Amino acid sequence: MCTSRMLCFSATRTSKRTDWHQMRPFERLQPLMQHPYNRMRRVITPDRIAKPVSSLAGGCVALTFDDGPHPAYTHEVLDVLADHEIPATFFVVGRNARRHPEILRRILGEGHSVASHSMTHTDPWLLTPAELWRDYRAGHLEVSSVAGRDVRLFRPPKGHLDRRSAVAIRAARLRTVLWSVDPSDWEPHLGPQDILERIGKPVAGDIVLLHDAVESPHDSASLDRSATVRAVAKYLEYAVRDGTTFTSLQ
Repeated sequence: MCTSRMLCFSATRTSKRTDWHQMRPFERLQPLMQHPYNRMRRVITPDRIAKPVSSLAGGCVALTFDDGPHPAYTHEVLDVLADHEIPATFFVVGRNARRHPEILRRILGEGHSVASHSMTHTDPWLLTPAELWRDYRAGHLEVSSVAGRDVRLFRPPKGHLDRRSAVAIRAARLRTVLWSVDPSDWEPHLGPQDILERIGKPVAGDIVLLHDAVESPHDSASLDRSATVRAVAKYLEYAVRDGTTFTSLQ
């Protein structure tokens, strides 16, 4: 039986320069983004800066839900998870957590995990490094405040991880989680079967990306999450029958 999966991230050393503590956190990591030597820029990749996790070690599968909480669909997802006694992890947007703290309390009260997904879900490539850091940090603080504990797990909006966003994540001291399975369930006009076919058969170690809400959709049809809810219900039926074990992320 799987328990909540603790994701491990290595600690980093800090500079001993006398002006270090006078710098803002995102300024401390600016050299990683602006190093003048192309060879160094190739070595210091976003993955090396943010150290993202996209799969699990061990025999479990992790279901993750982005962009909520939503006042209707998050409750429906929670009902489906409760029917099968399956834990999951919800990557919530800070402003949505502020609007619906009672849903976060239900998520936590039913044994699931929460993580942050920025404060505003603004496209990262539209923000400066300082704005990214402020948005990611604000989301972390908002979710932590509602959860009543320090929540360090983080997923960048749309999974966007370039050198700029990686620096902001590192400066905010967040731990990056991506995914290994993406059915793109946010796309409009998908049916439950379409989503199921894209998820495929459960594979141990997978982190599955789903959406209980959709922030800033290109098509308003994406706001309807009922197909995802029905797909999750069907997916859990055969996954549990086949002996798949699930875990939440910590």
